[in-house]
Amino acid sequence: MNKANIKIPILKIAIISSFLVLSIQMGLAVSLFYLLPDNLRLSITEKIGLRYRFENWWSTFNQRQNPTREIVRAPNFSDKPNPYIEGDYQPREYKETVTVGSTDELAKAVSRANRDGGNMKIVVLDGTYTLNDTLYIKSNNVAIVSLSKNPQSVIIQGGRFKNSGVGNILRISGSHFVLDGVTLQNCKLHLIQIAGEDNADYVVLRNSIFQDAYQQLVKVSYDLNKSPDISADWGLVEDSEFRYSEGVAPNYYTAAIDLHAGNGWVIRKNTIKDIASPSGSVAQYAVHIWNNSHNNQVIDNVFIDNDRSIGFGMAARAHPNLYYSNLGGEIVGNKITHADNGDRFADVGIGIEGSPKTIVRDNWIFHKHNYPNAIEYRFPTTFDVVVDFNVVNKKIKGRNGGQAIVENNKFVDD
Repeated sequence: MNKANIKIPILKIAIISSFLVLSIQMGLAVSLFYLLPDNLRLSITEKIGLRYRFENWWSTFNQRQNPTREIVRAPNFSDKPNPYIEGDYQPREYKETVTVGSTDELAKAVSRANRDGGNMKIVVLDGTYTLNDTLYIKSNNVAIVSLSKNPQSVIIQGGRFKNSGVGNILRISGSHFVLDGVTLQNCKLHLIQIAGEDNADYVVLRNSIFQDAYQQLVKVSYDLNKSPDISADWGLVEDSEFRYSEGVAPNYYTAAIDLHAGNGWVIRKNTIKDIASPSGSVAQYAVHIWNNSHNNQVIDNVFIDNDRSIGFGMAARAHPNLYYSNLGGEIVGNKITHADNGDRFADVGIGIEGSPKTIVRDNWIFHKHNYPNAIEYRFPTTFDVVVDFNVVNKKIKGRNGGQAIVENNKFVDD
């Protein structure tokens, strides 16, 4: 046989083998890439200029797989209404009331509530309570309220907040928890983590101050891998203030309220300010609702000098248990302002990303920075969205294939 004829099939085999090895390596790399935390993954792709190219491709692929726009309900879906939508919060009666005036007494009261099955109101006297460990609320129907009803007079803190001290100040795994009239401040993770993976429903946070956590101030977590059918639902956050005392967050991986997979939450009449990144990448939306979330309301809040104020959804990502990033919900009556204050990553006011059937109505957005858009609706998985009766001084813009009915909005000059 001619030597030349032998070399040709060997060359073909070598090329095919190299291609197969490269394909396997790329598949492993993509799989490992998607194990990274969402914000780190998005930051990496953004920095190398691929973020929206890839996510727009994936979103378009998903839409092609479902061309009729039929929405398949996520495992945790519920259309049960929030009891606080139609009326004011009314405090309940508790089997037992305990008054505390020291850190030790507070920790013991929480331990007792867990031991005795909850149904306890813990009344906290004026003072500063510095924790050595997280307070774990494991039973249902536990309340921590200040006697004075003045959050500036009752401070529960975890020490320093830049990667040291207590991780979370509060971790809630019981339902019907209430925090009222208290300041939470200074911890290296979240001021309060509401464990959706433990089915912590009907949480109420009101008349309180949340400031200075290294990551998100309030985190509603969700285990998309192990328990996608369980989430923290029907919460109420109202009449509270979320802020960073230095006027900027300590890093970009932060938000005021980071809500994963919740159904039927109401977030209303809060003031949220300075959720702004110092370096690296844009901060999360100050109120970010995503990952199989449904029918949540963000109503009548004031947002001041945040990189991005309200976000429903996030660009599509591949996961077998993720049915939509967000579904439905309303963003209504919010006032959003951002001064020309030198924030490095000032961005859009309201972002709808992979969030069908959402209503954006009657919001007032006035930005003095250079970002061109006030409201954006993005990606093909954003459809049947209504954007109307908003007053803005920047554009309302569809991007990356997003679709919405945009009407009766008013543009005002600077």
